[in-house]
Amino acid sequence: MELVLTTIGVVLLCLGLYVLRNRVKRLGRETRLSRTAEEPRICKPAAAPVKIVKIVKPPRCPVCSSILNHGERVKSIAISFANGEKLLHISGCPHCLYREEKRTCPVCSAEITRDEILTAKMTIQDGKNNVKIFGCSHCAGKAASWM
Repeated sequence: MELVLTTIGVVLLCLGLYVLRNRVKRLGRETRLSRTAEEPRICKPAAAPVKIVKIVKPPRCPVCSSILNHGERVKSIAISFANGEKLLHISGCPHCLYREEKRTCPVCSAEITRDEILTAKMTIQDGKNNVKIFGCSHCAGKAASWM
């Protein structure tokens, strides 16, 4: 009699575990289906390479501030020093040297004549020319104390 009751208990226990496992599986499937119905999954495409566009400002004349066209250059005389720096005497571009453009000093804003020059220092850093303008013949003497 004990053997029969033990066997019935084990069979009922196995049957209960089987039913419980199926309910849990069904509940999991239903929640997954309801979740996907509410929030559909969208597959994102692979990230496209981003192009970095560098905005290049057009070159300008430091004397008259006019935009230089292709091939136009600022007329200057460079005096080299041993430490790699250069002293520049900037005369101007074709717009302000040969036409009637207004020539002003970018430091003191004084109007300069055609024969006056700007004094500047040029250094080369990272392969680029860095120019620091000290001023015209009126105001450059005070600022260019490094010469």
